[in-house]
Amino acid sequence: MLKGLFVGLFCFVLFLILHVVIFHFKKTEIKKRFRMIRNIFFALIPLYIILYAYIPRESLLLIPADPNSTSQFIINLSKVLNFTIGFMLYVFLFMCYGQFYFILDRSLSVRMMVELSKQNKVTYDELKKVYSPDEVYARRFKHLVESGCSIETNGYYTNTPKGNALSWIFTISKKILQVWPGG
Repeated sequence: MLKGLFVGLFCFVLFLILHVVIFHFKKTEIKKRFRMIRNIFFALIPLYIILYAYIPRESLLLIPADPNSTSQFIINLSKVLNFTIGFMLYVFLFMCYGQFYFILDRSLSVRMMVELSKQNKVTYDELKKVYSPDEVYARRFKHLVESGCSIETNGYYTNTPKGNALSWIFTISKKILQVWPGG
């Protein structure tokens, strides 16, 4: 039953290596970075399937099933569960990594801590020179438009149907989790 977990973990480690190599050594700027990350993730799904299919089923078993005392249904169910659990490990590791990546890429708090660690202390005005509130909001609005959540018309931003759907989900989630107002 460990085969799926090892294959899922291997695919995720390979995903991380490919992500670092592509982003670190690419000569041109990657405009849609998360799309690239997502494509790496999806490109490795066939590798997961191939590795799972070609690694002998007898390897990486804690307790091999005895065909004399275990029904074929249970053995087949075990194979399906093993495949699914390993695949879900790969998916959930990717989802966790996506959150980590977005914290690094988008979090103003992380950026502020980096500036504080460089200089030990920073005034609010010094921080505003590095991270102008106008530039921060402009970048966020640009991202909303690029992701298809909002549109800009004559300086006014409005949600698209996608933006309205996500807004509805986030509004309900914030109410349930009591994270009003702001954060």
